[in-house]
Amino acid sequence: MFSFNDLVGEASLENGYREAPIIVNEQIEMGPGGGICQVSSTIYNAALLSGLAVVERHNHSLPVAYLPPGFDATISYNYLDLKFINDLTFYILIHMQVLENELRAIFFGDPNKCPEVELITGDFNKIPPPVHYRELSDKPPSYREVLQKGREGYTVETMRIFLKNGMEISRESLGRDYYAPLPEICAVGILSDE
Repeated sequence: MFSFNDLVGEASLENGYREAPIIVNEQIEMGPGGGICQVSSTIYNAALLSGLAVVERHNHSLPVAYLPPGFDATISYNYLDLKFINDLTFYILIHMQVLENELRAIFFGDPNKCPEVELITGDFNKIPPPVHYRELSDKPPSYREVLQKGREGYTVETMRIFLKNGMEISRESLGRDYYAPLPEICAVGILSDE
C-alpha cells in the first residue's frame, strides 16, 4: 500500500521544511510544509487516472487555488493521509519531476492493460461567503474597510468513470466534499458624534 505520510514523513522544520501558507481550522496561517498538499494532490490525481484503488483521501477544509473542488488531497502527518493500493495486474512505477515550476506525477505501467478513466464532478453547489463586521470605536460611522476578502465555499461530488473503447463500463463515486467559505471581514466605524 502506498502511504504519502509513510513515504514523505513529518513536514517539520527539523526535517528541512520551510514555512509557507497552510490551512488550520478553516484559517490560513504560516506553518512548516506549506505547499506539500500540492504534491499529495498531484499524486492523487495520477493514481485516479491510473485506475488505482484509493483507500484514504481527504479534501481541504477550504478551497485551494491549484485544483478544482473535489480533486485535492490534503495530508497531515499521523492524522490525514493519502493511501492507495495497486489492484491492477501489473507493477506501477511512480516518477515525480519538477520542470520550470511545474510538478508532474508519472505512473508507469503496462499501457495495453491500463483502464481508460475519466474524472467528473456532479451536484456542484456554491456557498456564498458570510460577512463578519469588526466594530471600531475610534473610527466614524462612515468608515468601512475590507480586512479579508471572502471566498465562496463549495459542495461537490466527484466520480470516476471507467471506459472501454470510449464507452462507460462502470462508475465509482469518490465521495462528496464540503469546502467552507472564507468569510469576508469588514471593519466599520462606530465612533459617536457626541
